Amino acid sequence: MWIDGDACPAHTYETVVVSIDPLMIYLRDFITTSERQHLLNASRGRFQRADFSRGYEKENFDNDIRDASLVDIGDEDSVMNCIRQRAARFQGNCLDTRIEKTTIQTYAKNGHFTYHFDAFFDDIAADINGNRISTFMLYLEAPEVGGGTSFPRIAVNIDPQDKCDIIECHHTGNGTVFWPSIGNGIFWMNLNKERRLHHDTWHAGLPVLSGVKTIVNIWSWSEGALFEK
Repeated sequence: MWIDGDACPAHTYETVVVSIDPLMIYLRDFITTSERQHLLNASRGRFQRADFSRGYEKENFDNDIRDASLVDIGDEDSVMNCIRQRAARFQGNCLDTRIEKTTIQTYAKNGHFTYHFDAFFDDIAADINGNRISTFMLYLEAPEVGGGTSFPRIAVNIDPQDKCDIIECHHTGNGTVFWPSIGNGIFWMNLNKERRLHHDTWHAGLPVLSGVKTIVNIWSWSEGALFEK
């Protein structure tokens, strides 16, 4: 169920389409300064070690794979609810989609998350009758050095020399690395047009070399039969 955002203040932001397939859109100023500060204050002192899923297995801990801390932000937080509502409207308030429990994640020096998908593989999605159809990654704090978000299978659909504040223009590896930029974020679709896992969404949080990176993840979940087994 989408969140009723009638009480939320109006907010404008800029969008930049960086990839068509998979659909990926960069969001400038998606979170306001006051929202960002509220979420940082609300999460302070509440972080716990971040786990990760491996197939059907949950609550795995391995700092070589994921070195981060996280906190869940519940429905009682009105500021987070307005951001969720903004994310819902951005996607058109689809009736068969709901927003998952929202998490804030923080990465200290050397913090990282190795390459992974946000959505489940097709066999798991079929068994659990749903999948993460889309992701918002929104930056609350940006490190001084490092901490980019790498998509090695996605080449941006923009002139990189005009967008060096978005992407690492001198990146020599495959794909694209997005800079963590406070208040901004990235939206992407995790599934292809057949609603199966889009394998080009493979991505990683690169190591923070200096400073702290803090992000908000908003995942939209599509329920029901996604495809034929």
